[in-house]
Amino acid sequence: MIVRRIVEDYEAKLVPAHPPRGGEGARGKAEWERYGNDEEELSVRIRNIELPDGTLLDVFLSGGSVGHITLRGGRGSLKIESRKGEGVPRVAEGNTLIVSLESATVLEGIFVPD
Repeated sequence: MIVRRIVEDYEAKLVPAHPPRGGEGARGKAEWERYGNDEEELSVRIRNIELPDGTLLDVFLSGGSVGHITLRGGRGSLKIESRKGEGVPRVAEGNTLIVSLESATVLEGIFVPD
């Protein structure tokens, strides 16, 4: 097993927009990490979303699209990894992450150092 050392780490707690589009209990977390071998990873996990299974949500980082999440049981996730050859967007303190449905914000958060 290879252990990767984290050298840079940011986290955003995702909370409902107002008025809430995915329900008052909707929550999530986004994490961006850079490792000592220069690999990077962005992960977004959401839960308690009161929308039907199969709903496709868009994920934006500081206004730019980074991917999609398909809901199953009110939950979903997105993971982008440079070690898989995927383009991981750069994150800095103060960057915003928004999860939306048809341009309506479902969850939003601001990255801070973790």
